[in-house]
Amino acid sequence: MREELRKLRNFLKKQGLRLSREKIVLIDEYYKMILEWSERISLISHNGIEHFFKFHIPDSIIPTRYLNTSSIVADIGSGNGLPGIPVAIIRDDLKVYLIESKRKRAEFLRIVIKNLGLTNTKVIEKRAQEVSYLFDYLCFRQVAPIEKLLKLRNLLTSKGKMLFFNIFSEENVEKLNRLKTKYKLNIDRKLINIGYVKRMYVFIDK
Repeated sequence: MREELRKLRNFLKKQGLRLSREKIVLIDEYYKMILEWSERISLISHNGIEHFFKFHIPDSIIPTRYLNTSSIVADIGSGNGLPGIPVAIIRDDLKVYLIESKRKRAEFLRIVIKNLGLTNTKVIEKRAQEVSYLFDYLCFRQVAPIEKLLKLRNLLTSKGKMLFFNIFSEENVEKLNRLKTKYKLNIDRKLINIGYVKRMYVFIDK
């Protein structure tokens, strides 16, 4: 096992997440596919490649420990498949939908799903506003501001939650507090240090 994969496995173990060798292999295959396809379409920056195992993968995986068993999850604006693909690999009890409107990126995601044998995962090639399904969790990573996305709560089941991947900062906390007051939201925050980044996972009830 390569050193970067061993470090990833050990870090996640400290977070209470144990990855089998088989799942580590799938994550590594996913990484290789991103590298290959990045030569054709824009999927990830050079900095993103450098921090793929140090930050992007653990950042995608850590929130899975807060997701209820057998839930239906949507990765909104999935793009390169982060966090949806790692979530599907780690939690095969979940049904994961990758919502991506751009054709080439949707094609990439379908090939990843096929090559990795992810039977719990499906691509929806539409904008989120055009989707008619209901989900237990809506995941947002590196997309629009939270306030603009609150209107997508209509895609949640009655007890569903939105999950936002945010950098922890006093400014972001203040923004959340203002939204909580303005829209009377029920908000739960989880703080995790991933290397040099303090991450804030924000859950908002429907």
